[in-house]
Amino acid sequence: MTQPIRILHLEDDPNDAELVAMQLSAEGLTHDLVRVKSEAEFSAALDKHTFDVILADNSGPRFSGREALALARKKHPAVPFLFVSGSLEGEAAIAAMKSGSDGYVVKHRLSELIPAIQHALDTKNK
Repeated sequence: MTQPIRILHLEDDPNDAELVAMQLSAEGLTHDLVRVKSEAEFSAALDKHTFDVILADNSGPRFSGREALALARKKHPAVPFLFVSGSLEGEAAIAAMKSGSDGYVVKHRLSELIPAIQHALDTKNK
């Protein structure tokens, strides 16, 4: 049996968080998902646990995905970081990649989540 992939998920919307969790399970990914909703929870999770990958919504009411990316890169620069967002397309997606994310998946195409996670993990492990 393979070790579960430890995933930190920053998402303030419980419905979107549930959709991501369901997609991970539906695809058969062995995982341990920790969902956080705020900057304080995100920072505490990074301090307390080791993660294999970080997923974050691009826009939050008080803490953006870009702020999360900066904090994650400061605390754990080698951990792959993927945006999972309904609002990240076109120029915003390019800007996210330039700011150091390892990829992004738009929420209406969650079928691309597992391949994106696997690609990010493979790329970081080379």
